[in-house]
Amino acid sequence: MVRQKNLKNKSAPLKVSSSFAHSTNLPSSIKSTPYLDWNASQLAAWMSHIKLGPYTQIFLENEIEGAHLDGLDRDALTELGIAKLGPKLTFERELKRLKQMKL
Repeated sequence: MVRQKNLKNKSAPLKVSSSFAHSTNLPSSIKSTPYLDWNASQLAAWMSHIKLGPYTQIFLENEIEGAHLDGLDRDALTELGIAKLGPKLTFERELKRLKQMKL
């Protein structure tokens, strides 16, 4: 039988995962520009911000800009040279968060 703890302090603040808090706290250089309008350098700044810095050069070399983001699926990321699943999942999650922020 599983016992549940009695939560005494129901008004305790909700802890937000550090990865979510990190993704919503965008660098000032890109914060005021809608992500679909980002140039390649702004996109690279976002990539570094979401801990995908090792892949920024690939995006810069391929002239990937904000307008291209919605078309980047896992196959496209693989074609760009991002072979590992973890970075692909991070990219997808953080792009989804960008869209939710309505930037």
